[in-house]
Amino acid sequence: MSVTPPPPPPTVVDDAGLTSVAAADMITLISTDGASFAVQKRMVTTGDHRCKLVETMVEDGSTSVVPLIGVSSKVLAAIMTYCSDRAGKSAVVVERPLIGTTLDAVLPAADADFIGGMSVEDVYQLANGAQYMGVDPLIELCAIYFAISIRSMSLEEINNSVRIKEGQDLTPEELRKLREDNSWVEDL
Repeated sequence: MSVTPPPPPPTVVDDAGLTSVAAADMITLISTDGASFAVQKRMVTTGDHRCKLVETMVEDGSTSVVPLIGVSSKVLAAIMTYCSDRAGKSAVVVERPLIGTTLDAVLPAADADFIGGMSVEDVYQLANGAQYMGVDPLIELCAIYFAISIRSMSLEEINNSVRIKEGQDLTPEELRKLREDNSWVEDL
């Protein structure tokens, strides 16, 4: 994943003219692998791009450190970049059904640039992290990425991309029925 970490937190100038971070306005997120990310509370607890898990954990103001089990530093950096770049902005609503066949045709440029250079595995990890943290617009962005990615694939290619061995647990009759019931997928 080629995502840069979020910018450093803003500083405030106190009465003596010294620059310091406003600690009451900050929260530290700790990834599974122990990396710490100091971010503004408002960046992750307000607006359309908030992290619902973090919002819930800091609502009472009793915690300033939030451990994020299952979210690696690589994924957390990407999520924080996404949230910081969109702080204070409304979530973009993408029209359904998806008309275009590329990310650039379907998404705003900032979203297409953010996710377009990632591998399927990176987006899968990002989707899991966004789901865990409750960042709904990022979950939707990942879903759009997957929808666009599989749009031109055959059933066999989709199975290979998600590592499903066709018919592994199905009888030939069940497999035939499944293909018949889902023949619409080939029309996408």
